[in-house]
Amino acid sequence: MYSTEKNTEKRNECARTRGGSPSPHNTTPRLKTLVLGGNGLLGSNVIAELTRRGHEVCALVRPGVSWPDRGTWRVQLMEGNALSEADLCRALSGCEAVVNCIGTTNPALRHYESYLPANRNLCRTLIAAMDRCGVRTLVHVSTANTIGCGQPSCPATETVPPAEPFASSLYARSKAEGEQLILEAARRRPEGHIVVVNPGYIVGPYDSRPTSGRMILAAYRRRLMAMPDGGKSFVHAQAAATAIVNALTMGRNGQRYLLTGPNLSLREFYTIVARTEGYRQRTLVLPNPLVKAAGRVGDAMRRLGISTSLSTNNVQQLMAHEYYDSTLAQTELQLPMLPVADAVSSFVGWWAAHHPSHRFTHRPQPKNHITS
Repeated sequence: MYSTEKNTEKRNECARTRGGSPSPHNTTPRLKTLVLGGNGLLGSNVIAELTRRGHEVCALVRPGVSWPDRGTWRVQLMEGNALSEADLCRALSGCEAVVNCIGTTNPALRHYESYLPANRNLCRTLIAAMDRCGVRTLVHVSTANTIGCGQPSCPATETVPPAEPFASSLYARSKAEGEQLILEAARRRPEGHIVVVNPGYIVGPYDSRPTSGRMILAAYRRRLMAMPDGGKSFVHAQAAATAIVNALTMGRNGQRYLLTGPNLSLREFYTIVARTEGYRQRTLVLPNPLVKAAGRVGDAMRRLGISTSLSTNNVQQLMAHEYYDSTLAQTELQLPMLPVADAVSSFVGWWAAHHPSHRFTHRPQPKNHITS
């Protein structure tokens, strides 16, 4: 099924990088790569990193969806439905690898079934399409929320099983089901190279919706910022993209890798944002009973058919300390550890350039710590 001599030669070269110290980026083989979800925050950063290294890049986009202006990126765009095996096979024609960044994350969705097409069903369809097209290299983007949270003194590793409140999260459950389909496919295909990455809270440029950037915008230059007593493992989008592109030729088949960075409380994060952007801000940690009461209000609104991201489970996630240890990815995928301040500046600089109506302090872009 997987018979091309060119792929075999490249796979042998890749295998040599997995056993010991990874080769420098400029010596790894260049693969024609299909990126799914390439117009999102992480997908955009992955395409930027792929093109920077000279890979040939294809992207599958839904008909009618505008492709954002990304300057000098050279990307072959194909219209189609990623949930269609036929469209995936058409997009995979001539490709040697896939990076799947597609995911439904909307916390306002009320029904589990709403998350399944992108987070679970796509995984099954993608594996079938790869089999038909003879493509055996896949980097699948899951989430750190499929792994149980750690504590500040003992952050979680890839071996920790799911735990509350994320075990009850509709989003995390659907991503866990998709992740299992991918890992089962890897076990059945020992000759392939299928890797799962589990990013933490991603911050960085190209966040056009915005997603995580909404957290920064909500507090930007406010004199007082109130927040739950929670914490997250923040990762620069460019660092996550670097590890993902590395995973095309590094890492182990069937292995999960946490792509996370500094573990910070929400108060610590907002303090970094204010310091980085040059303003003063008071922070107030809300008492847990008040936050839980807001979740119950959200539950009532949902029962009335009102769309809201507030719910008991969602506020419990905000109160959780999502602390993880990315040592494995640092070792095997060369995940860079970039400062959270750089991620904040990268987002603010990009957002200000594309939304001039917002009043930002225009600061020079941080030096890119990712080297070739």
